[in-house]
Amino acid sequence: MFYYPSLPFQGSGEGRPVKTLDFAFVGSLTRDRAAFLSALPGHISNYRVLGSGRALQNPNTPPDWNLYHRLLSQARATFNSGFIGHLTHPYIQTGRSVESILAHTALFEEGRRALEGGYVPYVHYVPVLNVNQFVIQLQFLLSHPEHRVAMTDRAFSWFQEHFGPYRDWE
Repeated sequence: MFYYPSLPFQGSGEGRPVKTLDFAFVGSLTRDRAAFLSALPGHISNYRVLGSGRALQNPNTPPDWNLYHRLLSQARATFNSGFIGHLTHPYIQTGRSVESILAHTALFEEGRRALEGGYVPYVHYVPVLNVNQFVIQLQFLLSHPEHRVAMTDRAFSWFQEHFGPYRDWE
């Protein structure tokens, strides 16, 4: 069972966070994330990207989690890459996928292998293989909020059903 009660998102399903940003990303610009995120200017205007390189970060200084959670909760969409390039396990599932689901934020995931163990592409998240797919599909979901909201609601419900806090107690 995966449940993270310390994540400051509304995990109870009591309402959806107010979305004031089309897109937000906070994290390192490694694993080709910079290539995807650099495509945002000129395609959408209401976004925030706060990125850094891990080599530049002080390991003794934790990231600003409050800002990360606030921006992720306010965003209609975010991007994640679990690509690590290992020969036998090229993708990992990162915490951002779960955090996005709990924040009711549409997740654009590079590739699909990291999430295919339980989540369904285009039902729970949007897999993207290249920058063009990312931009086109992001524009579509931003211009069709009913599809975006339905997808984030399905992902949230699926997560609660399979990984929620009371799953094994019922």
